[in-house]
Amino acid sequence: MSLIAARSGPAPDAHVPHWLHGGGNLAWPVSNCYADMWIETLHWLGLDPRPALVAALACDFEGDQWTLFKPLPGDLFALYGIDVAELNVWRSLPEQIAEQLAAGRLLTVEVDAFHLPDTAGTSYRTRHQKTTVGTTAVDREARHLHYFHDAGHHVLAGDDYDRVLTWGEAGDERLPPYVEIIKLDRLHAPPTAELRLRAAALAREHLDRRPLANPYERAAEHHDAAVDELAAAGGDFDEYVFAGLRQAGAASQYAAVLLRWLAADLPELVSPAALFDELARGAHTMLLRTARAVRRRRVVAAAPIWSELADLWGRATSSLDAALPAGPTRREHSRVW
Repeated sequence: MSLIAARSGPAPDAHVPHWLHGGGNLAWPVSNCYADMWIETLHWLGLDPRPALVAALACDFEGDQWTLFKPLPGDLFALYGIDVAELNVWRSLPEQIAEQLAAGRLLTVEVDAFHLPDTAGTSYRTRHQKTTVGTTAVDREARHLHYFHDAGHHVLAGDDYDRVLTWGEAGDERLPPYVEIIKLDRLHAPPTAELRLRAAALAREHLDRRPLANPYERAAEHHDAAVDELAAAGGDFDEYVFAGLRQAGAASQYAAVLLRWLAADLPELVSPAALFDELARGAHTMLLRTARAVRRRRVVAAAPIWSELADLWGRATSSLDAALPAGPTRREHSRVW
């Protein structure tokens, strides 16, 4: 066995997903590959992933989609001492992955979901789709790669391993994948009270970066035309939902999860957390209405729901703005962090 692992831990098939992916009461059990990968990676490292959700507070409507929110490198370093940097892929990808794992580092790798067995029923062997995995171990002789994707810890093997990791071989004309190294030299788990203090300061920063104009009002202006086009042309509804309502709804859900966790020390955050929860459920209702509209090839009256969502977003962010104290910035805290 020539397995190279960054850290010792249970085998992938023994991994128990974090309750953010296994809880029965969540409207959005998954969000996007990068955020979901980090939730499970942090959980696997023995860390609480909830503070890393702070970027969800700045989610915006970007014109034809919502922000693909993700844990940001600066937040991960401020919270846990995890340092994320791009890896320059200039030689055989399996070689570079093995070298970094042997140094005790994890990696994120952009791959084609067409070759990921865990996407069976959606992308595996049916459609080419960019996604991100978090690698934890590799066995080049056995052609095995251990990786996090969505809510699970998986093993890539055989032909799928070859297709994902063959970049850099002679005659390969594909662009190199985007790869990040996750450096764990300064990894630490602060006491919960200190972690909440750090997360509250980061939440304040992200809240201050929230959209200047109500994103749900702007999304409403695009909705009817987009659904009409999908219904008429038989467009890809799953892609539309992933880029839109799924990101909006999951971001609101994660904002609520984060705020409820912070409310243990700041009880005034209970009220905005409840509003963000309501916003997440409202986005799910909009998704179901949109699905019916596309299936029946007609536009349903969505304006009242959009109006309600816009009102909820306004009340949630205003309530949070009033409840979340202005704290020290990460620069001011740098001597401690």
